[in-house]
Amino acid sequence: MENLTGTARTGSIGEQYMRLICSSAGYSSDKQGQDVNAIDINVEYPFAQQRVQVKCTTVPQWISNGNFLSYPIENQWKIKWKENEYPPIFVVVVIPDEDDLFDITDEGSLLRKTQGYWLRLDLENIPDTVHIPKTNRLNEDAVRSWETYLIQSKYPNTISEANQRR
Repeated sequence: MENLTGTARTGSIGEQYMRLICSSAGYSSDKQGQDVNAIDINVEYPFAQQRVQVKCTTVPQWISNGNFLSYPIENQWKIKWKENEYPPIFVVVVIPDEDDLFDITDEGSLLRKTQGYWLRLDLENIPDTVHIPKTNRLNEDAVRSWETYLIQSKYPNTISEANQRR
């Protein structure tokens, strides 16, 4: 068995971080094998799976005074994402650089220094570069909110009709 190096290593860390957040939120998630259809993880909800593409970086590209995380989107991903039944979620996990990745003097430092950001993709208009608001932190509440997106995708009138009855 080979050791993970380079992008395989950071990618694995990003996916494990995503799965940890899902578990913490009370949802199971499974890995999609080798990046099937530009999807890394499926988050399991009672009636459907939310597909998630996870990218990981040690060098985040912050723009607009640090308010948005910029990440380039490959054309092959766009093509594959459009084959999904529901819009996928795009996640970027920011981890410390190699030298600071595992600080053995400070137990738990990797989790404290790791942050994830997410964006729901619009399959009709996927840009060449996404700009993820810094406020879209990957956490338990975010994972819970994705279920609402799935409901809106599967039953577009359900949420608006429920709100009108209130």
